[in-house]
Amino acid sequence: MQLPELTTRSIDFKRATGMRFGSEAWVLRAFCRAMGDIDLTVVRPDAVLAYIAGDGPVTSFWHHKFKILNGFYRFAIARGYTQTSPLPTTIPQCPPPPQIPPTHLCRQWSLKPTGFFWVKLPLGRPHFSLYDMALYYIV
Repeated sequence: MQLPELTTRSIDFKRATGMRFGSEAWVLRAFCRAMGDIDLTVVRPDAVLAYIAGDGPVTSFWHHKFKILNGFYRFAIARGYTQTSPLPTTIPQCPPPPQIPPTHLCRQWSLKPTGFFWVKLPLGRPHFSLYDMALYYIV
């Protein structure tokens, strides 16, 4: 069976079970565009790894794409469209999440990002909210 046709069937099946399957469908369609209109059985493992890895280092999105493609190939194997999965067998470790400093350190530093600059806060401000820290710490 052709890869785009089976991808459409897989997406329709997931949505029929009540899943939104929005970003996952986007990843599967992008996978189909990257592989082309080919038969499912001729997808090469090196091409799949190249799609998953992209150009940069391993990120959490690498694992997200792997998880989606793993589900897709489990769907295909369960229905007899293919016997094996071309996904990589060794999975790199996921990078650690960014560290947000504790609230007491933010109070001690008394810094608040505004735009592209860090500005000293008045000493009376109690602390950052968790939302502020999550948005501005990456700057």
